[in-house]
Amino acid sequence: MKQQIADIVKIKKIREESAFNEMKRREQILEQATKKVEEKEKELLDYQEWRIKEENRLYNNILKKKVYVKDIDSLKLEIIHNKEQEQDYVKARDDALQEKENAHDAYMDSKKDYSQAVINTEKTGEILTVVTEEEAFEAERTEEGEMEEQATSVSIGPREEWEN
Repeated sequence: MKQQIADIVKIKKIREESAFNEMKRREQILEQATKKVEEKEKELLDYQEWRIKEENRLYNNILKKKVYVKDIDSLKLEIIHNKEQEQDYVKARDDALQEKENAHDAYMDSKKDYSQAVINTEKTGEILTVVTEEEAFEAERTEEGEMEEQATSVSIGPREEWEN
């Protein structure tokens, strides 16, 4: 039985190591997702800054010259296009945030799995310790019983000897 429990402990340790490796892998994915969010956030802010400057430049150009309706329509279309492009940056940032949230959830799940694997390994190790101690105690008791039996048979000897 002791060997079977020792084998189970080995299996539990392998599972614990596997859970640890998975947790570390998920942690790296979370770090990458966090960096991606930061990149997308910066891209969005840079674009917003550029868009505002570009709109101001376009308005200033129109104010300086004689304007036709088609120029105003062209300006409107360009501004609309720039705002649509900004929405693409917002969507990319939001997607990155969602990926980060998913990566965080997966990391927390793997962390919980690792903690459970550690607990399972410890419990199985404790069972192995108890079984080992019980076997040692039983072996000691058996040995003491055999020694008592030998001591009794040696010290008592034949009946004639202890009657004299």
